Amino acid sequence: AIHDSTTGADAVDGYYFELDDSVSANWQICCANNSTRTKTVSGSTPTVNTWYNLKVVVNSGNTSAEFFVDGASIGTVSTNLPATTRSTGVGIMYSNSAASATSKICSVDLVLVLNRGLTR
Repeated sequence: AIHDSTTGADAVDGYYFELDDSVSANWQICCANNSTRTKTVSGSTPTVNTWYNLKVVVNSGNTSAEFFVDGASIGTVSTNLPATTRSTGVGIMYSNSAASATSKICSVDLVLVLNRGLTR
């Protein structure tokens, strides 16, 4: 996912996956434009100690972003997509709610960002 936060703060601009125990055990698919965000809870629940291939595909007009987990689409966001690419970085947002006493770790193995048109 691509967004502009390098701390625990929420993204100002970006496309990203989020896990937040206080909201749901499922992945949230998120877009942020100038701190206005759309966060949609998907039907996909991650399992501990499991690697996932996460992908976001933004259409050429930047009017929708489709989110994939292990090649399967888990939803599309078409509101609050970032208007610019300023200060973008790569990340996955994770929030460990106060209700959970268990520490959680998110490991990232490979990040690949492509900015190109896709053809068949």
